[in-house]
Amino acid sequence: MPPALLLYGPPGVGKERLALWLAQQLLCDAPAEEPCGACWACRQVPRLQHPDVHWYFPLSRPEATGDRLEARLEEARANELERFRRQPYYVPVHDRPVAHYLAAMQMLRRRATQPPARGRWTIVVLGDAEFLAPQEATTEAANALLKLLEEPPAHTRLVLTARHPEALLPTIRSRLVAVRVPPWPEAEVERFLREAVGWPPDRARAGAARSGGAPGIALRLAAADEPISHGQLRGQARAWLAAAVLEESVPRWAAALAMPPGMNRDSLAVAFDAFLVWVRDLLVLRLDPTAPLLDPEAREAWLDLLRRRPLPPLAWARAAEIIAEARRQLTRNVYPPLLVAVTLDALHRALRAS
Repeated sequence: MPPALLLYGPPGVGKERLALWLAQQLLCDAPAEEPCGACWACRQVPRLQHPDVHWYFPLSRPEATGDRLEARLEEARANELERFRRQPYYVPVHDRPVAHYLAAMQMLRRRATQPPARGRWTIVVLGDAEFLAPQEATTEAANALLKLLEEPPAHTRLVLTARHPEALLPTIRSRLVAVRVPPWPEAEVERFLREAVGWPPDRARAGAARSGGAPGIALRLAAADEPISHGQLRGQARAWLAAAVLEESVPRWAAALAMPPGMNRDSLAVAFDAFLVWVRDLLVLRLDPTAPLLDPEAREAWLDLLRRRPLPPLAWARAAEIIAEARRQLTRNVYPPLLVAVTLDALHRALRAS
């Protein structure tokens, strides 16, 4: 394994879980093609209790400064890790912007330079690396990580994950060995939801069909989200889609300002995920009305929409690009209603021009 690895791919395909599996493999007492699963290290890594494995992920900024900020970030990280221990398929929800902050990266660097306590390696996992302080409009946190990547200790292995590797600084990307983590086959997502998560067969089948090959998306779409349910979010996205396609002039500002007050970035991500699934299904139906869909329950509604607006396939492909870009913008310091308004405007203009 190289000193620094980048696992990149769509959200929800298990990049950070794969990173932790790699840590388990590196620390296993009897490694083969897979960790043995029986030794002390193999038991502790999945429990997030191995002293040589350090997992960092984006957090909301606490109300603190200076040395106190680092302590509060560590406290918040410990609380999230405890949630993952209690509920392995926990889906984090943030009501404020998240980032990797300079204080957290300074702590990460100190941990990375420490010799291993029990195993042969000190392993650092940095999830969603594109969140290296985008909310602060500064590269300080990224530069702190860069110093570690430039001179990694011989006993340390770093694994970064990213949905959008192009969002990383070029100087960071150049020091990473990149490996793409692709979406899963739908049958594998269904099996995971049924056997690992414990969903009944019908629910697992429906969740897999809507996941786009990402079990994390299936879990996110199914999770309860207060104060807005995911059913409400999906209904919101469906209303946006109908407005962009069918209305002569989309009331984009009214639609944006009418968003429920509890719709935060995570909530909006769910709505955009559903939006993207449906546009993909519309593109598939436009090419073949009998093709299987990611959301089969919407087939009749989408066939009716296509009869009313028989747009060419390239129009739906362009719509998918616009929504995917809006989804990426959620990693930056954007105002959600403004992002919705701009996205609806771009969609409407693209579809009307077709």
